[in-house]
Amino acid sequence: MKLSDFKIRDKIKCCREGNESGNQFIVRIEDVVDEQKFITDLPIVTGGGFVRFRENTKLDFIYKTEHEIYIFKGEVAKTPALNDKTMEVVLSPSSIKRVQRRNFFRLPFGKQCSIIHFADNFSCEDKSIEAVSVNVSAGGVRLKIDDSSKFQNGDFVFVDLNLSKDVKGCWGNVVEALEVDDNHFVSVEFKYLFQKEIDQLVSFIFDKQREQNRV
Repeated sequence: MKLSDFKIRDKIKCCREGNESGNQFIVRIEDVVDEQKFITDLPIVTGGGFVRFRENTKLDFIYKTEHEIYIFKGEVAKTPALNDKTMEVVLSPSSIKRVQRRNFFRLPFGKQCSIIHFADNFSCEDKSIEAVSVNVSAGGVRLKIDDSSKFQNGDFVFVDLNLSKDVKGCWGNVVEALEVDDNHFVSVEFKYLFQKEIDQLVSFIFDKQREQNRV
């Protein structure tokens, strides 16, 4: 990723490094000064007020393209004046990390859920089976269940994840069903996700990972 790849008014997510306060903001690119410095509008809080980060405040950023996600760090170049509605940020080039969008983090996350067998015509073939998630990404989920022999690669399933109010459940295909030391696992690759649903999964996974890193 190069700063010259940014387009004016592109959205990026930002927060204080470490995100100790839990606040995250969406800002827009206003200008790219060079390959090490860019300008965004000021973050806005609920109620319409602006956040003016002080000079040298370290920030974390997430920039999403159609296929990839970039994570990088920057530092506020100077404290915005009271009548200024933009902030200048100095990029830390060595901090740039790129991941494929659908595989954005595989989050270890245990939560009660369920999985249901469906035929290709979307008719339900069985009752829901209780499961516990082992890890989840924007591309799929690994589940621990009582008996993996009920599943085969390619089986069409619905996983009721109920991770949050935005992330409920996903259709998918079984890509692995196995037993390891008397433990049974099923891995499901998500299918038929709208872009909005992928974005919601990505946001959920990123937020949870940041929470885990603070512990």
